[in-house]
Amino acid sequence: MNSDSDHRIHFGDFEVIPSAGKLLRNDIPLRLEPQPFRVLQILLEGSGKIVSRQELRERIWGESTYVEFDQGLNYCVRQIRRALNDSPSRPKYIETLPKQ
Repeated sequence: MNSDSDHRIHFGDFEVIPSAGKLLRNDIPLRLEPQPFRVLQILLEGSGKIVSRQELRERIWGESTYVEFDQGLNYCVRQIRRALNDSPSRPKYIETLPKQ
């Protein structure tokens, strides 16, 4: 993963433009809802490290938001995997570690 002065993040065939909320594959825009996009941004910021469920909860949902967190996070990860064409059984970009 690398980023340039425009704050674009490149990984594989993908490019993320955080300021525009865009995910591109080979310069073609992909649809990703705002909340899954934010989760993707946080995962990219922690590239190569474990990003805990607690960190995601605090940064996305906050302390004062009452939602079914596990369902919400699982939905976001499914949407990201779909956009990246990433498989949970053979992950290339997002690996889920149980209870982490």
